[in-house]
Amino acid sequence: MAVPFRERLERDAFPITYEAVSPRSGVVEEHVRAFAELPCLSHLAAVNLTNNPSARVRIDPAMYGHLVQEACGVEVVAHVTCRDDTLAGIQRWLLGAWALGIRNVSVMTGDHPKGGDYPEERRVDSVNALELIAGIRRYLAQGELMPDVMMPTAARYANRFAPPKPTKRTDPLDFFVGAPIIPWRNNEEGYARAKLESGAQFFQTQITWDAKPILDWVEKLEQGGVLGKRGRFPVPVLVGASPLKAPRTMEFMSGSIPFVKVPEPVQKRLREAKDFGAESVQVCLEMFADLVDGAKARGLTTKLGAHVLPINDDSLGNAIVEGVAKL
Repeated sequence: MAVPFRERLERDAFPITYEAVSPRSGVVEEHVRAFAELPCLSHLAAVNLTNNPSARVRIDPAMYGHLVQEACGVEVVAHVTCRDDTLAGIQRWLLGAWALGIRNVSVMTGDHPKGGDYPEERRVDSVNALELIAGIRRYLAQGELMPDVMMPTAARYANRFAPPKPTKRTDPLDFFVGAPIIPWRNNEEGYARAKLESGAQFFQTQITWDAKPILDWVEKLEQGGVLGKRGRFPVPVLVGASPLKAPRTMEFMSGSIPFVKVPEPVQKRLREAKDFGAESVQVCLEMFADLVDGAKARGLTTKLGAHVLPINDDSLGNAIVEGVAKL
């Protein structure tokens, strides 16, 4: 039986999560088998499964996650987005995910349909990510369906729900709820505060190859930049990194994914390397080592960890996990 993700976050000195893209198919036996054979599985606190990333249709992360958990012995973090479904539909999905043994979710807005399989399709967005986090933590966890949310944008951002209608009962679903953050984005302290107030229990960052922006941001938060008081940031922060298999991958990452930029020194180093992919693994490992050493040098107390996104190359992703586990 898999150790619960929330326990691994507390227990592991530097917890590691790993993002796997759900297959674009309903025939998944080979995908599950290949993933179950990854040597690094024992080092993982959880496996993230995406929900129609880039608005391209893939198998549902809860259904696929059920199979992954059974085969691999590691808990899944299923992504849930506000883009594609109504409030009733999202709760239907959450009930089904719980029934399939999914206990962890990461809540996000969802990529824009432009560039996806159905670029003209309208977003649904009945609730925003803050409301959905709060709805899961404040209502579903207490055995109540979420109330309707019919409020102006400013009030919605502050995560104030409309007065609840008479309670609609369900069984308590105590999901462990996370959310993405982008420390180098403008006003990210405000976003982080809102997500914490909504009930987020862990954060995973966008991809980076530079520890300094992360360390600077965490240090600012510990000095009172987000919660108005000094001290340890209240939830773990798992820092995203990705190997780059080839120059084309690097160009795609820098040019097509929001808030992802491969630093110029890293680009130069990789172009000059004999083995592009292996050197990119080394870059990631050095970044995580800098994160560990930098946190100690600055006296930071926030729980940090790694979130590895292999970008369809599990051999390089596995190498990063194996290396991080030795830090």
